[in-house]
Amino acid sequence: FVDAIHLDDRERVKESINEAIERKLPFFCGFRVLHADGSIRHVQGEGKVALNAEQLPEQLVGVSCDVTEKHAKAEQVEKLSLVASKTQHSVVITDADGKIEWINDAFTRLTGYELNEVRGLKPGKLLQGPKTDPECIARISRSLACRESIAVELVNYHRDGTDYWIELKIDPVLNESGKLTNFIATQVEITERKLSEEN
Repeated sequence: FVDAIHLDDRERVKESINEAIERKLPFFCGFRVLHADGSIRHVQGEGKVALNAEQLPEQLVGVSCDVTEKHAKAEQVEKLSLVASKTQHSVVITDADGKIEWINDAFTRLTGYELNEVRGLKPGKLLQGPKTDPECIARISRSLACRESIAVELVNYHRDGTDYWIELKIDPVLNESGKLTNFIATQVEITERKLSEEN
């Protein structure tokens, strides 16, 4: 088992296992393993110490799960959020199902919502309301279902109930295999322009 662990992670894993055995505690540790095909896989291991009749550690019983895809996805969101944090525009990153994973400070200023309030929710259900054009919502849904980019102007609602106009652009994010992993949406408030157009 230990021989399969990436050389840079072996000592750390050994220390975690030894500590679990000595202190009779559950074992939790993430590490990399070298696959037979030469690739590196990310693994989450967990287990517990089995005691003998004298209540002394006898063996460590555990399981390991391949979390390579989850790890890669987390890395991609981290990279996207790093770039998005530099812009002054409101940015929201969702997973492939359209559920919020990350927002920047500009999103909070525009909408009044913090990340811990919106994570796991869909932006549309959160921000759209009575004045939001249903046909515009339908266009967005069709584009996302086809993994296509879309740019629209629509009415959203602040946390306090105030409505405002935004210019919304949504782009799909694909991984190296062409699999959809995220959507990234930018929002620019255009309320003043829309009001001036009406007058």
